[in-house]
Amino acid sequence: MFVDMTPVRLQRYLRCFEWLAITVLAGFVAWVAFTVSLQLKSFAQTSLTANIPMWIPHGAVAVGFGLSACITLLFGLRGLFGKSGKGEGQ
Repeated sequence: MFVDMTPVRLQRYLRCFEWLAITVLAGFVAWVAFTVSLQLKSFAQTSLTANIPMWIPHGAVAVGFGLSACITLLFGLRGLFGKSGKGEGQ
């Protein structure tokens, strides 16, 4: 919202900074979820009610945040090096 009030050239870099911050945070969450899922797999921990191995849902969290980090990185690069004046890659 506040980014839209800045000059167009600055908007491009602010949006790329946002995308970089989201990429780093999503990558960190993916890494933590991945290490937790490896630990749960090594402990052979299962859920109490459904008897599902707990590394599966935690692995899904890791995959989801990892994909989010990759997609956000691509949008950030496209916004930085793209031809759009707004930095949104449109």
